[in-house]
Amino acid sequence: ELENEQLLGRIFELDARSNKLGNPLLGNDNVLSELIPYCGETLEKLHLANNQFTQLPNEIGHFTALQQLDMSGNAIDHFTKDALEFPLTRLYRLNLSDNHLNSLSNAVVSWTALVELNVSHNRLGELPAAFGELKALQVLKADFNALTKLPDSFSDLPSIVKADFSFNRLSELPGLLPISLHVLRVSHNDLNALPRAIGELTNLTTLYADNNHLSKLPEQFSSMSGLVECYLQDNELVALCNSFG
Repeated sequence: ELENEQLLGRIFELDARSNKLGNPLLGNDNVLSELIPYCGETLEKLHLANNQFTQLPNEIGHFTALQQLDMSGNAIDHFTKDALEFPLTRLYRLNLSDNHLNSLSNAVVSWTALVELNVSHNRLGELPAAFGELKALQVLKADFNALTKLPDSFSDLPSIVKADFSFNRLSELPGLLPISLHVLRVSHNDLNALPRAIGELTNLTTLYADNNHLSKLPEQFSSMSGLVECYLQDNELVALCNSFG
């Protein structure tokens, strides 16, 4: 039981990884509600990885100072409607990897302070259409999902530096891409071609496009003046020289 209220009121970080929290059969699926009166306004970092949550807890919305949230390695397969009302205006790092999500709630798009988002190793078939609203996002990990396409608004991300979409089912990339990208990973997909707009990525230093079905590279490929590392193995290319100028 919670006995020292004064101590709990000073908690800024709570690490409760690798337990059995969030299991309704054990009656502890609302365990976070006990903490709200004590550190709801002070808690900044919450680590709940490798527990037994099946949904993003509604109580999360009461931790208004939250900046980092790790819910990886649970069994989360949905967000409740209440998540859209979570006032997580300070949340900049969110880890939802290794869960059972088939879709990503629009609630995530409303948390516009996000700088790092990890949704790898889920079952996502698509990202929200309004994904481009995450103007502060710099790092996106969405590898090992079931994505077949990316939203057009992906190009609206002005701060994105690293994006990982490897091990998905992408058959094409958007016609426009964020020019801020430094690292792009699209390995192990079903890509037959890269968009012409890839030539506009003058900040791109590293491209992983191996294990696809690329038969040629766009003429604009040579315009990527900052490219240092390029991985194209296990494709169907018959020429390279023209693409690299």
